[in-house]
Amino acid sequence: RDLVGTLLLEDFADEVAQYRARKISGPRLLEITGVVLDDQLLSEEGDRFTAAYYGDPDSGYFSDYSATFPRVESIYHVEDSAENYVKIRKKLDARYEAWKAGRK
Repeated sequence: RDLVGTLLLEDFADEVAQYRARKISGPRLLEITGVVLDDQLLSEEGDRFTAAYYGDPDSGYFSDYSATFPRVESIYHVEDSAENYVKIRKKLDARYEAWKAGRK
C-alpha cells in the first residue's frame, strides 16, 4: 500500500523487511524504532489516512479495535499475536479502501 515513509524505510530497512515478512509484529517494529506512529514514519497518503481514521471517535481506529476485540479490558490488553493481527488488519484494510474510494 506504500504507506510507509522514507525515514522508516531508510533508517529501519531491515526491520521493515522483517515486519513485511511477518517475522516481527507492528508493535515490535515501533518498539525497535523507539517511536510512536507519526507523520515522519508514514508516506503523505499514510499520514492523511491515519489522521482521518484515528481522528474519528465514532467509526475510527479505537472504535474498530474495541469492536474487533470486545472481550478485552482495553486496547492495551489485546495480545500481540498473528491471529489478532489478521483480525484487525481486515478492518484496517476495509477502512483504508473505503477512505480511498471516498476521495475519488
